[in-house]
Amino acid sequence: MAVLVAAGRLLNVLDDYVMGVMARETAQVQAARRSGLTDEEYREAVTPYLREVLDSGRYPQVKRFVEADDELADDAAFELGPEALLARFAPLIEAAGGPPAPGTPPG
Repeated sequence: MAVLVAAGRLLNVLDDYVMGVMARETAQVQAARRSGLTDEEYREAVTPYLREVLDSGRYPQVKRFVEADDELADDAAFELGPEALLARFAPLIEAAGGPPAPGTPPG
């Protein structure tokens, strides 16, 4: 029964992640559409605000990420979230009596 609870929690978290990504993308498209600007014009318009926020020093981790300019393709960026969630949940599911994560050495 514990494995079903852990698996159910994982499914809820994955669903929340997917819904959050969809909501964010929808909001971005709507904001750009309302602005009447092209994608490039919109980026240029928000860059000064983003620079001010990043330079405030309040978000050092976000600043390091942005300045690293490690832009992922949309698919790779999306997959990063579920991969991280699955990696975190795998030991919980295994501890609850579920199967080991794929690629886990026998032990």
